[in-house]
Amino acid sequence: MATARSCSRPHRLVGYFEEEAVLSYTLYLAEIDAGRTPNPPAPAIAMRYWRLADDATLADMVRAVRDDEAQHRDLNHGLASALAGPAHPGARPG
Repeated sequence: MATARSCSRPHRLVGYFEEEAVLSYTLYLAEIDAGRTPNPPAPAIAMRYWRLADDATLADMVRAVRDDEAQHRDLNHGLASALAGPAHPGARPG
């Protein structure tokens, strides 16, 4: 069981990093939406990678990146929980 728990910890840590990324992109998007940060057209490479519309803006790109980070967060926390196995009363998470 100790091995499974130690294998879950890297995924849990990455999940926490991804949570911070989602928060950071959300705050950045709020700055763009409030007009405090410019909202130019999205770069062509981002439009291709994220399959954004031809008129996509920086805000559209940030939303796409944030959504991807949220998926990574959920995946890593899910893996961490699955690898850790069932919780025991009084056990610390991950």
